[in-house]
Amino acid sequence: MLFLAVFLGFVAENMREHVVEKRRAKEYAISLLTDMKKDVTELDKSISHDSLTALMVDSLVHFIAKVNIQSNSGQFYYLSRLATGLYITDWNKATINQLINSGSLRYFTNAELVNKLNTYNTLASTLSSIQQTISNRRDRTFTYSDQIFIPEYLLLYTQFSAEDILAQKKSAIIDSLKNLHPPFQNNDPALINSLGNSLLASRSNRSSLLTNLYPTAREMTREIIALIKKEYHLKD
Repeated sequence: MLFLAVFLGFVAENMREHVVEKRRAKEYAISLLTDMKKDVTELDKSISHDSLTALMVDSLVHFIAKVNIQSNSGQFYYLSRLATGLYITDWNKATINQLINSGSLRYFTNAELVNKLNTYNTLASTLSSIQQTISNRRDRTFTYSDQIFIPEYLLLYTQFSAEDILAQKKSAIIDSLKNLHPPFQNNDPALINSLGNSLLASRSNRSSLLTNLYPTAREMTREIIALIKKEYHLKD
């Protein structure tokens, strides 16, 4: 009888732990689902911003090579404003970091989900590292732009943002700024070429993000969201 009582107590404790682990797993799943949905939005923003910036870098390099900059200084200010843009993805990693650092990934019994979460976490770190490289190279660009542009006039071109361009807002203001003829501190061709070259230095990094890493991360968020919903019977 004593053995039976101990055995039944052991079984009851295991059942209780199993119920607790299932509850915790679902709580983490709900939190993770919220984070993943936010990451989808962030990745969409990253793709839009980097696509615009890459386009403006190409336009600026063509502009430097083909257009009279002095006669079209407003356009040069405009292109430079957007070509030096930078968007850093704001990952929502609170839940996944907690899962990994605390060992709580063990609550997830779906091996495919666990593998994808680990891969996704690594991919996010890779993306952040490349974005930091772009940021560092962008800082070099400013050493040239600081010598070319006059702050008083450059300030005029802060009236619009990349979001305005993407949302097709403030078009009247933007068109008027393109048609202005602000002067330069220094319009030495060598200095202007250095500005273009410094922007091109991160072009391959941005292309890697746009053609490979962003789409991969975007697809992986979709897959993880689908797995979480299926595994834990969750809805939007």
